[in-house]
Amino acid sequence: MKRPVFWVNSFNKGEWTYKACESALAQDIPCNILFTDMQSADDSWDHIVRAVATAPRGADHTVAWMKTPMQGFNTFASLSEHFMFAAKESAEKFPESEYILQCSADDYSLPGRARVCMEAVENSPCDAIATTMYFSEPGQDQEGVLLPVSGYPPNGSTGYVPPGEGIMRLAYGSVIAGYSVEFLNRIGGFDVTPDVYYGYAAALGKGFYVVADPQHVHVTHSSEQNLGFGGKLKAATGDELMRLNELNHLQLLKLYRECLRVGQKICPDGIEQEHLVPLLNTMIGQSIGLLDAREVLRVNGITPGNL
Repeated sequence: MKRPVFWVNSFNKGEWTYKACESALAQDIPCNILFTDMQSADDSWDHIVRAVATAPRGADHTVAWMKTPMQGFNTFASLSEHFMFAAKESAEKFPESEYILQCSADDYSLPGRARVCMEAVENSPCDAIATTMYFSEPGQDQEGVLLPVSGYPPNGSTGYVPPGEGIMRLAYGSVIAGYSVEFLNRIGGFDVTPDVYYGYAAALGKGFYVVADPQHVHVTHSSEQNLGFGGKLKAATGDELMRLNELNHLQLLKLYRECLRVGQKICPDGIEQEHLVPLLNTMIGQSIGLLDAREVLRVNGITPGNL
């Protein structure tokens, strides 16, 4: 079994960062662990250094940690730079590693995640390897409660995700994925939600494989500083909530447009209808949602925001 890269990406995640790094070091098979911080303005870097020095190790890992040369911003384009930086560093530092398992610094993985993923890819080659995950409110995990589990796959079965079904059932955002390093370099960067963009591309390519075994915890905390709109919407009120709702529809419409574009790149002879129609229907739904949300702003005299 080849060592995967277990990558924790950090940008202004503060005290959350230590637990994410601790969970990487706790993996129960040897991994090439990579911690990267996009020049955070808070104490995230200090937590990375502390974890490297003090956190228990579940196996004989090789560990590297570094700040990125680029300054981070709270945008998907900035996150894309971070992804591409990690893919390049992984290929250079750990050329034997074929997969990179990603973990955001405000989430954390369970000790068996790397093992479960690598056991799966030995028999099921794929561009993306994922497991189901828990969704936890802040502090809930400390009480020993980890509910609910990912809604996908709905029947609890392990296997490849059909591209159209993945879009229709919101599969890519309800699991935690790692990617082939070759796939990341082949597909390139993004300026939209990475899990859905890479998920659809992987499913159209060599496959998006999900193991129905929760091996990750997504902490659903609310913050205006979150990159995704879920946490921002939970934290917002009043005019800002209406503005963010409109922007959320806009960024989702942009996301699915980019999924269509990358799909056309992967399938130059045309995307099969069963994989294309759910994507087009989703784009239509987001277009209607955007128009309705924009009308709410107009009626309330609220100026739209910018992505």
